[in-house]
Amino acid sequence: MKKLILIVFGVVLPIFIHAQTKPQALVFVGFAGRSEVEGIYQYGAGVKIPLKYGFALQPEIFYDKHYTEFYTIINTWSSVKVAAPFLEFPVQVQWGKDFGGIRPYLFVSPFVGFGLGSVKGTFSITENKVDRIEYEATSFKDSGIKPFILGGGVGIGIEAAKHFQLSVQYNSSAYDFIDYHVRNEVVRQFWSDFKETKGRGRKFFEDFYFQVALLF
Repeated sequence: MKKLILIVFGVVLPIFIHAQTKPQALVFVGFAGRSEVEGIYQYGAGVKIPLKYGFALQPEIFYDKHYTEFYTIINTWSSVKVAAPFLEFPVQVQWGKDFGGIRPYLFVSPFVGFGLGSVKGTFSITENKVDRIEYEATSFKDSGIKPFILGGGVGIGIEAAKHFQLSVQYNSSAYDFIDYHVRNEVVRQFWSDFKETKGRGRKFFEDFYFQVALLF
């Protein structure tokens, strides 16, 4: 699989490289828009590489902190408040057309992410509406969240005067990154309930993102 990817990039990429336009550096800020999520913000930098036929590559690196709150009710009332920081590396593949300084574009954006620092999470379970058990998680291992993600996104954007970008995209993890066999019983019970009600742990990363970028 790795060899196939290298062959594709080695053969296809040189065909599209546009030698007449220089790459542009960029900085950006973004935030998430799903109602279930209390707040996700991101900031980072990247470079836009113009290609032929309206295409462009835009590799980026950014800090992304996921803060969320979920409740589940099955056999027990369980809840979690968790903040999980990640360093992520997406590569946007854009296609658009320039209309006199205004360039609308579509893009796909595969990404990988690595857990960064500590997790702050409060897991709680209430049984019989009376007995409440809480657990404070301080690491990825304790929280049951795996410190590596792989996924992708699709979106639309608009570029103005070759110096400003405004975009919106939908991201999702490519796999379930929750450890359902985490050692702590409270955390394990919560993620078990979460899986039954939400379907998959990957929903923690399914979201709409709004991003504003400055190119120079």
